Amino acid sequence: MSSRRSTIQPDNDDQLDRRLQKLVIEVQQLSTDSPQRRKALAILLNEIYQARNLWRDKSLYWYLENSLYEDLRQDALQQVLLEFFKRIDNHNPQKPVMAWINQTLKYRFQDIFHEHSSKGTTPKFQNMVSILSLDQLDTFIAERLISGEDQISDEELLREYLSDDPENLFKEKHIKGHPQANFQYIAIALLDGKKWKDISNDLGEIPISTLSSFYERSLKVFIPVLQNKLKS
Repeated sequence: MSSRRSTIQPDNDDQLDRRLQKLVIEVQQLSTDSPQRRKALAILLNEIYQARNLWRDKSLYWYLENSLYEDLRQDALQQVLLEFFKRIDNHNPQKPVMAWINQTLKYRFQDIFHEHSSKGTTPKFQNMVSILSLDQLDTFIAERLISGEDQISDEELLREYLSDDPENLFKEKHIKGHPQANFQYIAIALLDGKKWKDISNDLGEIPISTLSSFYERSLKVFIPVLQNKLKS
C-alpha cells in the first residue's frame, strides 16, 4: 500500500519533469478544440501550480509585504502560463517544463514589479539597498525627484562607498575568469541607471543571465554590509 502511494504521489523533480513531458506530448497530439485537450491542459496547469519547485524567492524582495509579493507573483505566474499554453505546440518536450516556467517567471516578476513601481503602487523604500536588486534605480531616483523626497543623499552615500571600497570587498568579488565583471562595477552601473543589456555589452558581451545571477548571489552576501553603511 505504501509503495503504491509513493508511486502516485512522487516528490522527485525528475519524476515531475517526466510527468509534465508526457502531458505536453499528449496535448500536442490532440486537436485544438477537443475536450480531451482541454482536460490534458487542465491537468498540466494543476501540476505546475502544485509543483514544489515552482519559483518563489522573496529574499531579494524582503521589504515587500507578503500579500503584495504574492499578488505580484500571481500576476506574473498567470502571464507566464498563458504564454506557455499559447506556444505549447512549439515546445520541445525534451526541454524540462519547470526550468522554462521558473526562469520566465523570475524575469516576468521583475517586469511586473517595475510596472507597479512606476505607477507608485509599491511601498516606499527605506533605503537604496532595496532597489539595487531590481535594475530600477532610474525609476526610484525619478520618483524621489518628482516627489521632492530627500533620498539622493542615500544614493550618493552608497555610490561613494561602493567606489571607495575600503576593504576591497566589492572589486574582488567577480565572475570567475572575468575580473572586470565585479560586483563593484555592476552595482554602480545599476545605480547609474544602466540596463543589463548595456552592462553586458560593456563587459564583453557576458550573457545577461550570467551577470544577473552573479549579481543576485553577491547581493545576498553584501546586503548586511550595505545596510549597515546606510544606517551609520
